[in-house]
Amino acid sequence: MHFNTIATSAILATAASAAAVLPRQAPVPEPIAPNSVFELVALRSASDVHFTWVSAADNRLWLKLADQKASCDKTSDGKAQFRLIDGDLLLYSTSYSQQQIWVDASGMGQGITGYTTGVQPMPSRYSQRGPFVFDQYNNLSLNNTAGFLACPMPDGVYRLWTNAGVAKPAGSEGCLPVSLRASPVSEPNNCLYSDAPAPSS
Repeated sequence: MHFNTIATSAILATAASAAAVLPRQAPVPEPIAPNSVFELVALRSASDVHFTWVSAADNRLWLKLADQKASCDKTSDGKAQFRLIDGDLLLYSTSYSQQQIWVDASGMGQGITGYTTGVQPMPSRYSQRGPFVFDQYNNLSLNNTAGFLACPMPDGVYRLWTNAGVAKPAGSEGCLPVSLRASPVSEPNNCLYSDAPAPSS
């Protein structure tokens, strides 16, 4: 009996020690409701872009952008708002002229990511509009395979690219792989985001 007590105590102590060193799993959030409005926050620990929000301007997506130059019903807080409808990623708007995200993940495009307005064509024959999907943590990806890169620009903002396996798209230095996690919006803001040539190629 004494041996069994000692053995049981040893097993419990070992289990407790093992549990102490096991990594905690992140809680699984509520899934983003279909067709609902959300914002995207960048996640990259120990970096300048961790917990920064995605903005949209000049036909591109950005982090740490001071002014989206968007025309909105209410004052914009600088965060772009999106909807995901049947794999299409749209900038939120109630107008007929929708703004839709596209990606060119070809060897030529290297993951360049932007948006078109209304009936504007995509910039190349290799461009695609998705499908975009969420994982169980509401992280966005292209076709459940490609994440994103945040590449620093001279003015301190970061331009977002889809990760097409190119570490330095367009020769960009210091690019960081990031996750883009959706956060639901309770009060959507109808906006038209600036439709102009990108600041750089």
